[in-house]
Amino acid sequence: MKKLICVLCAAMLVMLASCAGAEDLTKLTDTELADLNRRVQLEMFRRSVTGEAGVSVPPGEYYVGVDIPAGRYEVSVKDGVWMSYVRIYRAGSSHPEYSDDDVMIGAEEPMSKNAVITLRDGDRIAFDAYNLIFKAYTGLF
Repeated sequence: MKKLICVLCAAMLVMLASCAGAEDLTKLTDTELADLNRRVQLEMFRRSVTGEAGVSVPPGEYYVGVDIPAGRYEVSVKDGVWMSYVRIYRAGSSHPEYSDDDVMIGAEEPMSKNAVITLRDGDRIAFDAYNLIFKAYTGLF
């Protein structure tokens, strides 16, 4: 019985030591650490975007697959915001694609208060003036 307890204790110590090593970020190179940070940020975005509040993204230019995960989103502006113009550049293009994905979102008629956009890895999305609220699209299409 004593031998069994000793073996179990030794196994637990080995497991604890291996878990502690997994959290040692000092062993990562700068490139590995930057990649880990990017993956963590994308996962945090992915988890937050499924919540009821969504994710508020400040104006700017974002790369899909780097700053924002690829996916289908419902984007909107906060109440009281007049409008925001959203430009989507498909992967490898220097000009915005003028399509259903290129939208003006605003609180004033006849603009839509929200829009559904599809972002693919390599695309770029740009918008100015106001934060956009990103939510995971859960509609039929």
